[in-house]
Amino acid sequence: MMFAKDTLEKWQRELVLSLVPAQQTDVIPWVEKLLGFKLYPYQIAPILNQLNSKSRQTTIIGTEQSAKSTCWLAMVVYRMLFKKSAGWIVYPSDEKAEDVNREGLHPLICRIPELEAKLNRKTFYGRRYDTKDGFVLDFSGAGADIISKPRVWAIADELDFWSLATKGEKLANLENLRKRLRVAAAKGTSHLVVCSAIKGQDSAVWTEFEKSSMGRWHLRCLNC
Repeated sequence: MMFAKDTLEKWQRELVLSLVPAQQTDVIPWVEKLLGFKLYPYQIAPILNQLNSKSRQTTIIGTEQSAKSTCWLAMVVYRMLFKKSAGWIVYPSDEKAEDVNREGLHPLICRIPELEAKLNRKTFYGRRYDTKDGFVLDFSGAGADIISKPRVWAIADELDFWSLATKGEKLANLENLRKRLRVAAAKGTSHLVVCSAIKGQDSAVWTEFEKSSMGRWHLRCLNC
């Protein structure tokens, strides 16, 4: 039996949404309105897990250019509006931090005029966002050690491409980032997102994935 691609995606989407509490699903229409397009089913589950009070980490693996970062970018803006707390985003390098902020995060912020107006500091190239009502976000490259800076949530973007020589160094710096969440973790409010494509056989993000529930999305090849 053959089904149209749109029908399959609709069923997958309804299945994902049926597995989570109703009050959490309200975030999906909000995110889609912010982004201006419909999310794929494989993006919905990681977004909802970031709102799961019992979950401390979301690990996202996908091929390059598969909109993995969308799963956390939109949630950063959501936190700025609805869950004001201190966060930290670590990118592969300082240059990458500036690029993603300029091309990804800042344009989303600008789509919400009332949010943009709350920023104490508006800059494409700064290393910090904070709002007048309590939201704080720092972002940096992964080349230097993660210093002591308590946070409630954090993003480790493109872990396998962090500008560190070995898998062990990447995981050590990731552990330093996780330590910054210890106070919030003790209160049950922390969340860490690890997001990356896989680079080579000695993959740091795969090690993190193996510690997770290891959920997978299998999509039928449209040419088969």
